[in-house]
Amino acid sequence: MIASITNCGPDLSTVVDSLAHTHRALLEAHVTLAHPESSRQAMVAVEDALFQNIYGIIFPLYQAQYYDQDRRLGEIMLRMADWTPAAFGIKPQFCLLPQEEEELEPEETPPPYDIAIAAFGHFADAETPADKARVVGTCIANVKRVGF
Repeated sequence: MIASITNCGPDLSTVVDSLAHTHRALLEAHVTLAHPESSRQAMVAVEDALFQNIYGIIFPLYQAQYYDQDRRLGEIMLRMADWTPAAFGIKPQFCLLPQEEEELEPEETPPPYDIAIAAFGHFADAETPADKARVVGTCIANVKRVGF
């Protein structure tokens, strides 16, 4: 499967360069919008239109091109899965979970962080940069409700 994807036509950098050029051209057409919020909304609309139509084609190409790196990263993440926040240099006051030996299951995460954690679970499902930003924004909003 991977070999068939990588041999399907122009290389990935050519496709990405072409899409970036199209993206810039569409955004330049909206530069004349008077209000910055209008320009931002136009940019999001252009990104959504481009990415929603090409995500299913481009993402498998990226997966094929970066398969080995992704596999190595997965192995590293698996080895680090049991590390505590302290192992990453995170101060205890910034930890969401207790630093005790007893481990909590994800469904036992103290509220209201469970809402933010559940929202972040949708990050990988988001297909456009704007969708990913919305997921992150939802997570931040849920954490801010705590007064963190």
